[in-house]
Amino acid sequence: MLNRRGGPLEGKPLGFAHRGGATSDENTLAAFRRAHDLGYAYLETDVRLSSDGVLYALHDPTVDRITGGTGEVAELSSEQLDALTVHGPAAEPPARFSTLLRELPGAHWNVDLKAAGSAQALVAAVVAAGAQDRVLVASFAATHRREAQRLWPTLPGSGGPGLVAASVFLGPLATPFLRRASRRGVVALQVPRRQFGITVVRPGWVRRVQSAGLQVHVWVVDQAEAMRDLLGLGVDGIMTDELEVLADVLSRHGAWPQNQEELATE
Repeated sequence: MLNRRGGPLEGKPLGFAHRGGATSDENTLAAFRRAHDLGYAYLETDVRLSSDGVLYALHDPTVDRITGGTGEVAELSSEQLDALTVHGPAAEPPARFSTLLRELPGAHWNVDLKAAGSAQALVAAVVAAGAQDRVLVASFAATHRREAQRLWPTLPGSGGPGLVAASVFLGPLATPFLRRASRRGVVALQVPRRQFGITVVRPGWVRRVQSAGLQVHVWVVDQAEAMRDLLGLGVDGIMTDELEVLADVLSRHGAWPQNQEELATE
């Protein structure tokens, strides 16, 4: 899934297209296609379940903000969701996650489980698509991520808020917890630059997390100067809404494009 397993991106910082580039028609197939065409191999999305158990790439608990419809995602059927149109130039319906896996077979997916009960549907979609080697599961609720990994033990995951907090506040004392998480399938900590009212991404913290066998991915970073600063700290990945900006920064860093076909077989 990541860049320490050989292949063209080994050792290079990764660029993640946050919601496919959340400045327009976020989380749609069109957005993710644009990101992939721009050179992104790693695409970040959020998933929620419809009332009849279909997994959709949707961030919010309701459809109100991004479509002309209204209502809770969990209370709408797949038929109702398919009839909606996401605001933006593509005028597409909300994307089914299974469609994203099928239509972009060379892409790698960083999937944020937003709702309880979605882990089983995620694993089923991943297995059906044969995408076990190109999906990383994350969630602000560590129980959602752990449930997905219980169902598919080799599915890589991102550490939850508790592990992040321990890594920040316990300093070197957190190393055993980080190493234990690594043994249990956590491959990265995905964090904002600042959290808990303090700067999280500091040189010592980055080195400590990486020495425990985990990668450091930072979200959501949209300014070129901040991106360059983070690359100087040695972070492993950056998530952005400003796709062209990050592509330019990584190109100057010798790490672009990242959508080579051989990534699909890492």
